Amino acid sequence: GLDEALLEITRTELDSPTDESVDATEVGLADESLLVWNKDTQAVLVERGRVSLRAYQHMAAGKQYRFLEIAGQPYRALYYPYSKSGTQAIALCVVPSTSLENALQHITLRIALFGMLSAIGTCALSWGLAIRLTRPLREIVAFTAGIQGVDQHQRLPYPSQDAELIAVTDGLNTMLTRLESAFAAQSRFVADASHELRSPLANLRTTAEVALRRNSPEIHERALRLTVLEVERLT
Repeated sequence: GLDEALLEITRTELDSPTDESVDATEVGLADESLLVWNKDTQAVLVERGRVSLRAYQHMAAGKQYRFLEIAGQPYRALYYPYSKSGTQAIALCVVPSTSLENALQHITLRIALFGMLSAIGTCALSWGLAIRLTRPLREIVAFTAGIQGVDQHQRLPYPSQDAELIAVTDGLNTMLTRLESAFAAQSRFVADASHELRSPLANLRTTAEVALRRNSPEIHERALRLTVLEVERLT
């Protein structure tokens, strides 16, 4: 917006009279300053305004917007080539950019304040989300650490309605179900093995005790045959 206004000011100044009859008081009170020089001879054609621009005459050869600091004050400058009555000239028009600097500082302060508030809000939100997410996980850890053996009826309750935690809970409960089935199968195997071993061992013991009490080769042979049969059964 400042550049558009500066371009309009430059064009208006260039269209105004260039003679010496301009009111000096009006020129001295103007915010903008103008310097026009011949592009070929560098001779100054027009000079208006409260600040001297001759020191900045040769800083650009074509149309260009720049920031200049003149006498410690910020200005927005436009180098504007133009042709009039066959003369190639360059105009330098400047306007104070103090209002722009103030606006930029105001915006910068607002952005910094907004960024600080956003950072605080983000930290608070992240802390709340972290607590909300880790509390169910701590409950899951406490539950699994408290499992003693395998309880046929012990299952992990759902600590949260979040889909991810529900999936984790379902996975742990499925694992507990499989472990329960495995331990049940192991218990059945141990019981069946104990039952299957008890009878042959009892028969072997009885046969050996009877053979030891008798001094008959026939009984000893029969005891040995029964022993072989029971051993085959055990195998």
